[in-house]
Amino acid sequence: MNPTKKKQRPSKYLIVMSVVLSVLCTCLMVFDVVTCRETNLVNACLEKEKYLQAMAYSGNYETEGIIDYIKETYMTSASDYCFVAVDGELVFVRDDNYTESLEETNLKKHFDISNRTQKIEGCKKAYVVTSEGSVWNLICHDIKLAEQTMTLGICVRNEFLVSTGDFDILLQHSVLYMVLFSIAFIVSIVFLSSREKENRLMEIKLTEQLQENRRLIERLGERLEAQSEMEYQKENGFCTREVVSQIMDKLTAEQKEKSRKLVIRMKETSSASIVKYSVLLERMKVNKCVCCMWEEDTFLVLLLNTDEHGANNFVKNFLLQYQKMFRQDAKDIQISAEEW
Repeated sequence: MNPTKKKQRPSKYLIVMSVVLSVLCTCLMVFDVVTCRETNLVNACLEKEKYLQAMAYSGNYETEGIIDYIKETYMTSASDYCFVAVDGELVFVRDDNYTESLEETNLKKHFDISNRTQKIEGCKKAYVVTSEGSVWNLICHDIKLAEQTMTLGICVRNEFLVSTGDFDILLQHSVLYMVLFSIAFIVSIVFLSSREKENRLMEIKLTEQLQENRRLIERLGERLEAQSEMEYQKENGFCTREVVSQIMDKLTAEQKEKSRKLVIRMKETSSASIVKYSVLLERMKVNKCVCCMWEEDTFLVLLLNTDEHGANNFVKNFLLQYQKMFRQDAKDIQISAEEW
């Protein structure tokens, strides 16, 4: 098995776990905030409903008595106040002075109560309404009298009501989520840092290996070049009969078929002729050509990897070089091609 794959699998699992943990913490935090807000809203409205029932009972179900009870016990403010309406007309809102300054005393019109009003689920008679350009929570309690219907209500600004709820659990949960999210973030940062360090080390190691490979290739190239030069020296030029015999013995049938063997015979043998032809063959630089003094009156020339056309060119070049070197024609020799 490839060891790099073993290293990659835990890393992939770690990244996936960190991402999943972060997404899960974010979703739980959002869900917890929404749920806690709705729960606090419902619980606060239920508490207000209980207070309205106690208000009606303490005021002996009479308008003046209930108003006096509100003034004595309920701490009204711009965001949280009570009101009393009789047959849909407001008779008390916050205090007497504010009630007298109202331009619209109709309950439904003042609080914009319509069919589109949102009812708060979980409460008997609690709504989300619009009043004075703001969103309010309206909790009502109706009292059926002999000839009238009295409505008691508490109006609380939406933000104020939610803020009065118990947010300790939400705070604890938020801290827990942030801790988990921080752990996932820190683990991801540490992992990425370690991977970056590993990548740098791997890059340095690969660079060193590349340089070492280049040096090795250079050394091999030098060896091959030296070896080629040695082989060229062995397989080219004027050699001894033993060397040529060894070359001929090593040639395969296929190599012999692709090569040519020329025999140069001297009609008259003399020391001067032998020297002249030996010097000429030594100076002729033909690729893959070896030659030697095969017998007292015979020179042997091996043209390796050469066809008949190449052999003819060698003969023509040999005669031309002889004329240039000795200023005469080579009339005392006979050149022929022989079979292997």
